[in-house]
Amino acid sequence: MIDFEYAPYGGGTAQSTMNQQELDHYLGGSYGGGVASISRREIIEHFAEFRRAIHEGPVSLVQHYYNTNYATMMQNYSTEWPSAEALKEHVGEDPLFLTLYKEMYFRHIYASKPGGVSLEERQESYMNYIDLFNLVLAKEQPLKIELPDQWLWDIIEEFIYQFQSFCNFRTKLAKRSDDDIEQLKRNIKIWNVHAVLNVMHSLVDKSRIVEQLEAARKGVSFNPGGDLFCQTNLYKMFGYFSLIGLLKLHTLTSDYYMALKTIECIDLDVTKQNNVCQVFHCIVATNYHAGFCYAMMRNYEDAIRVFVDTLLYIQRSKPIMVAQTFQNDAVNKTADQMMTLLAICLTLNPMRIDETIYLHLREKFLDKLPKPLLWVGPDGKLPFRDSFAYACPKFISPAPTIFEQRNDTQWAEPFNRQIEVFTEELQEQAYIPDVRSYLKLYTTMNIEKLATFMEKTPQEVKPLLLTFKHKLNGNDATQKTEEDFQSSADIDFYVDKEIIYIADTKITRRYSDYLVKQILKYEEFNHISSKCIWYEGIRDGFNRVYRDGEPLPLALEDINLLNEMCPHIPTREGVSPKLCCDRKQLAEIRKFKYIVDNLIGRCPSCYFNFLRIFCEMSCNPEHDKFIWPLEHANVTRPDDEATSMKENKDSGGRSEWALVDYVDPESEEDEENGTPKVTKKPVTQVEVITKIRYYISDQQANDFISSCWSVRINFQYAVDVLCGSLNRACDVKKLFQYIGLKNTQSPIKIDFVFVNGTYYDPEVKRKFQPSSAKMFACDQAVILPHMSREKCTCMDCNAMCPKMNNTKTKVSSQKNSTLIEKLKSKIYNLHIITIVAIGLYTLFVIMFMISCVIICIWNMKSDEKIPRDENIQTGNSIAYKEEVNFKAATFNSKDESDSNVSFDDERSGFLDRLGVKIDDGLHDIFKKIGLFCAYHPRYTIIPVTVILFALCFGSRYYTVTTDPVDLWVASNSRARQEKAYFDEKFGPFYRIAHLILVPKNKNNITLQYKTPLEAEEKHTFGPVFERDFLINALELQLFVENFNVTTKSGQVIYLNDTCYKPLSPDNNNCAIFSLFQYHQNNLTFLLNESLYASQYLECIQSPLTQITRSFHRTCMGKFGGPIDPYMVLGAFPSHDDVPDYAKAQALIITITINNQRKIERAENKLLENTLLWEKQFLDYMKTYRSKLFDVKYRAERSIEDEIERESKSDIKTVLISYMIMFLYIAIALGRIRNIRHLFVDMKVSLGIAGVALVTLSVWASVGIFSYMRIPTTLIIFEVIPFLVLAVGVDNIFILTQSIQRDQLQPDEEIESQIGRIVGRVGPAMLLTSVSESIAFFLGALTPMPAVRLFSLYAAVSVLIDFLLQITIFVTFITLDHKRAIENRIDIFCCLQIKRNKIADRQRRRFRCPSMSWFNPMTKKPRTTIDYVPSVENPFLTPLATTKSNDSNKTASRQSSKIKTCEEHIMEMDGFLFSVFKRYYAPAVMKPYVRPTVIFVFFTWFAMSIALLPYVKVGLEQNITMAKDSYMIDYFSALREYFAVGPPVYFVIKKGINYSDLRASNLICASAGCSAQSMANQLGIASLRPLETRIAQIGTTWLDDYYDWLRHRGSTPCCRLHITTGEFCSTNAPSDANCYPCTRSTSRETITNDEFKNLLPFFLKDNPNFKCAKGGHAAHGSSVAISSIDGGVETSLIMGFHSLLISSSDFIEAMQQAYILTDNITRTLKSAGYNVEVFPYSIFYVFYEQYLTIWHDVVLNLSISGAAIFVTTFILLGFDIISAFIITLTIAMITCDMIAMMYVWNIEMNAISLVNLVMSIGISLEFCAHICRDFILSAKGSRLTRAEKALAHMGSSVFSGITLTKIGGIVVLGFSHSQLFHVFYFRMFICIVSFGAAHGLIFLPVLLSYIGPSPNHVRKGRLHHLNSKKESPENIILMASSEIS
Repeated sequence: MIDFEYAPYGGGTAQSTMNQQELDHYLGGSYGGGVASISRREIIEHFAEFRRAIHEGPVSLVQHYYNTNYATMMQNYSTEWPSAEALKEHVGEDPLFLTLYKEMYFRHIYASKPGGVSLEERQESYMNYIDLFNLVLAKEQPLKIELPDQWLWDIIEEFIYQFQSFCNFRTKLAKRSDDDIEQLKRNIKIWNVHAVLNVMHSLVDKSRIVEQLEAARKGVSFNPGGDLFCQTNLYKMFGYFSLIGLLKLHTLTSDYYMALKTIECIDLDVTKQNNVCQVFHCIVATNYHAGFCYAMMRNYEDAIRVFVDTLLYIQRSKPIMVAQTFQNDAVNKTADQMMTLLAICLTLNPMRIDETIYLHLREKFLDKLPKPLLWVGPDGKLPFRDSFAYACPKFISPAPTIFEQRNDTQWAEPFNRQIEVFTEELQEQAYIPDVRSYLKLYTTMNIEKLATFMEKTPQEVKPLLLTFKHKLNGNDATQKTEEDFQSSADIDFYVDKEIIYIADTKITRRYSDYLVKQILKYEEFNHISSKCIWYEGIRDGFNRVYRDGEPLPLALEDINLLNEMCPHIPTREGVSPKLCCDRKQLAEIRKFKYIVDNLIGRCPSCYFNFLRIFCEMSCNPEHDKFIWPLEHANVTRPDDEATSMKENKDSGGRSEWALVDYVDPESEEDEENGTPKVTKKPVTQVEVITKIRYYISDQQANDFISSCWSVRINFQYAVDVLCGSLNRACDVKKLFQYIGLKNTQSPIKIDFVFVNGTYYDPEVKRKFQPSSAKMFACDQAVILPHMSREKCTCMDCNAMCPKMNNTKTKVSSQKNSTLIEKLKSKIYNLHIITIVAIGLYTLFVIMFMISCVIICIWNMKSDEKIPRDENIQTGNSIAYKEEVNFKAATFNSKDESDSNVSFDDERSGFLDRLGVKIDDGLHDIFKKIGLFCAYHPRYTIIPVTVILFALCFGSRYYTVTTDPVDLWVASNSRARQEKAYFDEKFGPFYRIAHLILVPKNKNNITLQYKTPLEAEEKHTFGPVFERDFLINALELQLFVENFNVTTKSGQVIYLNDTCYKPLSPDNNNCAIFSLFQYHQNNLTFLLNESLYASQYLECIQSPLTQITRSFHRTCMGKFGGPIDPYMVLGAFPSHDDVPDYAKAQALIITITINNQRKIERAENKLLENTLLWEKQFLDYMKTYRSKLFDVKYRAERSIEDEIERESKSDIKTVLISYMIMFLYIAIALGRIRNIRHLFVDMKVSLGIAGVALVTLSVWASVGIFSYMRIPTTLIIFEVIPFLVLAVGVDNIFILTQSIQRDQLQPDEEIESQIGRIVGRVGPAMLLTSVSESIAFFLGALTPMPAVRLFSLYAAVSVLIDFLLQITIFVTFITLDHKRAIENRIDIFCCLQIKRNKIADRQRRRFRCPSMSWFNPMTKKPRTTIDYVPSVENPFLTPLATTKSNDSNKTASRQSSKIKTCEEHIMEMDGFLFSVFKRYYAPAVMKPYVRPTVIFVFFTWFAMSIALLPYVKVGLEQNITMAKDSYMIDYFSALREYFAVGPPVYFVIKKGINYSDLRASNLICASAGCSAQSMANQLGIASLRPLETRIAQIGTTWLDDYYDWLRHRGSTPCCRLHITTGEFCSTNAPSDANCYPCTRSTSRETITNDEFKNLLPFFLKDNPNFKCAKGGHAAHGSSVAISSIDGGVETSLIMGFHSLLISSSDFIEAMQQAYILTDNITRTLKSAGYNVEVFPYSIFYVFYEQYLTIWHDVVLNLSISGAAIFVTTFILLGFDIISAFIITLTIAMITCDMIAMMYVWNIEMNAISLVNLVMSIGISLEFCAHICRDFILSAKGSRLTRAEKALAHMGSSVFSGITLTKIGGIVVLGFSHSQLFHVFYFRMFICIVSFGAAHGLIFLPVLLSYIGPSPNHVRKGRLHHLNSKKESPENIILMASSEIS
């Protein structure tokens, strides 16, 4: 039990550094005041939450806990915190967290314990720090935690502070007790300076921070190699803060040189420091100690600079600092100390500083610090001493303590020594201000004169001059040689022969001269009336005002440069053209030219039009006609020598002859460091033009933008980049306004004015005539005096594309169209199959009506011959007449099949005889099998069980295929092979994780933003730009980036370990596409910047912006790539087809993750880690909730996971379905006589056996194929049991009910009866089972794996189930029959009901009514004849057939005992059979019902055929998900918020030499490429996105590679090191010895070797502002280089599909892509290149099946139908008519099923195909038994035989299939799975209902019309039997029985 009432230290409290009002403002509310407002229990609970946040939450959450809650406890709880042991009981064994807690615990003690910290506590704190740093440094792998930078800084700072505190504690011996001194002696290593230095240096070395900072300063990328520590933010920041700790430590020990040497890799500029470290206090502390070191080393100028910058930084950041930290007092004190040190430095070295700081300095120190000339105060003391003592650090001594000296002198000694040094320095510099003030007045001066001024002798003045010279020389730690030393004074001098020569080293501002120059300039400027407004380039982009006006001749050596830059200006050899530009201006145009070349150089027309506009502006000799200056400025003319030297250093590049701008005196920030004067040549000021007005004609401007309108830069248009807009929102005015005024890269501002003809400008008060230069259209070749280029290609010029005929054949019905025209219009829109169906149906209706009319006429004539009174006398209806006629036909045998003709075998046909032989043979075989199984149950059960066990045992090897690719795509399919090729050459397509954030508040908001003119205006934004929404969304993103998951092996996985990094290894940030990348995911930016919307607006308009105007931040993502707004924003409106992204309604975050090839799954740990991270991501998102937005999310594994979850969740539903079917089977199989025999007559055990056999058959099939290593699928367990149950249960019912309807013959045993019945029904079971198995085996020929596996498993399962039913199930029936005879209770067979008791109860009790469907309806009193056994029914079985005279005799002997089958069945069968016999069969066979049935079913069939083409193909993704799946919401959000489709890659296989110019022309898209090139064909396709489904096509790597090779400028893209020959990036240092790698400037001149050798450099070069064509980002994965010859093996071009929503969209997109690439392949092959081009997108492999799904459907169904036709033809006795009728009926059922799919919105896919194949098997069950019964019936007309077949077999089929399945199917309708509901419930219910309708209604009617005639052999045998039994006695007896 923890005691929470600890007493505080000494009973007192520490005074808070903030008052309550400030604390409330800082913490967001009152905490009740006083220290007791937070209990110790709350502290423990807080730290428990703190620990959870450290291990589970993002860094932002930890920072929140640390900056707010920890600050609260530090301020509001000054008593002792709970110990680490007390906290351990709540947080568990967590050494790292407990060590961190103890660090904060001791920090709290140091801050708040009254009376100071004890020695034991100091030692414990030291040991805890050692433990903490050991945990950090001693690990082999980096710690997998992230702590806020503020906390890491506080740890280092507190460590140094406690060391300083202990040093003071140890040296104040006068206050120490003897025990303390003894303990200090024993623990001499505690807080030892060497240990502290060792910790700091170890952290620096571990992090390699010095190497990282040096690399960043040089502009090169840091290569960490395999070192994981330096890549972890924890170690990196620990190392950085340790550098600052070493700076503090060396400063405290007075080693100023080492202190500055330690941080020489750190730039003291606060803005640059802020890029590395954003800890406010760290920056302040760094600059304070660095500035103090500079001051102590007499480098006052650097000290002043550092102090001023830091004070300004504190002033700007103070509001943020107050809101974020709890150490403001320390910062305020540091600021005061820096202000004091600044005052001292300014006194010693006066210079200009920021006016704000200067005013504050004067206000604070005017009366406290002395004047420059007053060094000693009135009391004789130096007034600087106290100020220095206040402002300096608290020095310590690193030397060991002398314990024998029990005083405080050791503690004060370091401080006193530094005071003495400082005092000596002041005394030495006492006269320096005087010397400086006198020297400033003269340029030359005699030493004697200076001595007179200073009232000293010349000998005394000379040392003062030497002191001045020495003291004011720079003394920076970074200076290595004497040449590096520079004077920090603003004057310099030397002494020669007693004469002092003085010169200014800084540019001084002469305000009077400046004012006079301004007045004169404005007076003269308006009088410029020259042809040239400028001449001579002075510096970057600025040209000198040219007042003479006449153009000057260009030097002859510069004409080549002119021809290159301005090829439209004609020149003659040897003649210098007169222009308004010189070589320097042309050099500036060249810099500009190379930048523009990066953007639009691929289209010559656009490029040279753009170049002409600016060449006219620079060099046209008649400037004043269309250009006028508006503003000007003065700049310093550069040194020509320096200029020429720098120009020669980089012969091909940018000139570096410009110097720093002259700063106006009105500027707020004054210049600190001027440019040193060169005494040899004085600096001059030059007047330059800074803004002009350019008058351009409307026609010229419109022609220019038209020529550039379609030029592409990867997936952007160049015009959009030049215009600073996006998505075609640019127009002429926006374009020229952005180029001239808004573009920050342009030094001269250009105000473009669009005019037509001569224009009078009232502002300038003169007329202007715009240039008449003609622009080239993009479809025109560029022909200039010094340049000629090809036309732009279709990719960059729509006019070059072939005209597209978008008109489709559509017949529109106009208002005044005739009825015939409207009808034609509708017919034209119908499918050909529909038209054929309508035509055939029309023909059928006509024929049907004619037949009906003929039959009606025939019947009317027949009725006239019958006397009218005959009908009256009967007193009955026509139905009675039909019944009499029916009985007469039955008993008198007066129909077409009964005559007195003798039937002999010789008259029978061959097929009849063969059919009977097959039937007899099958009967004998099955009878023998039945007899064996009935008589020998032991020899049947045991072998069958052993065989089943052996087969089922193979299931232990089974594998389930869940991969959709393996499940639905054939291994030899085109898409799968192409996917394998793509994965092999380029790596698998990266995985995607999506977050779609939809704000709950849908209202737009109004925010302020900065305009380009720096004004603040309001703008309406969508709800996603609300600050709180963005902060919460960014926190979620940062959490997802930083959370981790631990593998089974203990490895901690972060997103950075698995994500896709396009610029790796140069940039190791993950490619996360989100809106927050516009400020590099910086949360502080959102928290602090009130005008944050400005950054978003600028980046949305121009995502490639490197530096925004608002915040000077880049728009590029943290990973180095651009962020297109349509990828990160959703549901934005459009105006005139221009999207308004600012009003977006949703935020989209896309996380790209590396993928691995599936073949490597078993060995690839990376893929396992990726899947594990995705699982953790999904688990977290399922629990994530926000008050501000709803989140729709997914990962790459989501669909597979949800399908698996869906399958598992529906197991219960499936089991209930099968349980209901089982219960029905168990009950329906029984024939319950009455309630007393309920438990005897039940067939539960038999039902269990039947269902078990079905299960075992499926299991055995799985075992068989598992032995063969053939995998299984989930669909097998979902569909095949349903199929096998339908087939098996039907056979079970027929077999069982045949036994129940049969009667034991005299002297016949039960086993013999069972064998006889098996012989009778076995062939029917064989017919259905074998037909279905053969059909399924043939269906396995399909290439689709899922259908093939289903067919194989189904065929084997049906076959095994049939074998089990005719063997072991026969045994079970025999045993069950014996059980029933012996009155044994079902299941509990040991219990028996005695017969005598039953008889007694019958006598004592009344009879109970029947409780079963199968009880007899009537009970007749039995006569003696009833007990005469009868032979089996000759109408139902072939047993009555005889083969010899002996058999005929046997039949004759039994004929006297025959009892009619109908009577026997009526007596023994039940309700359902009676319904079919008495009511249903006669009703269906009525004269007017049969034609109606035919008409209705054929109408249904025709309608179904007409609807076949309109069945949708595909599988909507949302259907595959459960109804409660989060993916349903995601798919809905996908449709609503996404604006772009999936990427598509067009892959070029091996077979083309890209370095060959002719071959490359067939691939590229720039000028000079073939019009039929691959890129141009793709570009043409992208112009028709609605038709081709190609929305965008990126630039080809080949075009960008050529542009990269030919790029020139100050830094060519392709350079090599002179010494090493390695690639030299454009980011390399300026002094790197690099040279251009090729002299070629066009594609035609690049050699094969250059192409091959330089390509790898292009693919690894990162794009930047100097070289935008670097290929690493856009094309790094687009080229596969051969390892054999180094050539290009294969490559690709990337594009994007248009937005694809439905399955039809995906299918159409894939079809169009295949059509497009097939055409490209033909083009390449026709040109002689045997190369193949194919498209690839991630979804192709899943949707390819739908391209051939109809072919697969027709093939599978046709094969199955053909197999059934052949099998039924053979097994039905070679009866082709019966086979045709069965096949026709099955075809009608199948067509009706497919049509119902259209009506019920079921799509055609692999699942529905499996169901259709299965429906063929079930349909056969509905048809085969009735048709076989019809065939075997040898007596009666077709109508009679059809009615009998329907009556006898209809009830078994109805009860065995229809009723069995209906109950189970209905349960599937309640499934949560939409897949189950649509493809199983809907289709299964259709299969059963349609099969029952056709089998029980249509088929008997069709048989009654066109059924086959009886077999002649079978009729002959029946004739012989009837001839012997037709005696008068038998006829009377049979007639009387019927009448009764």
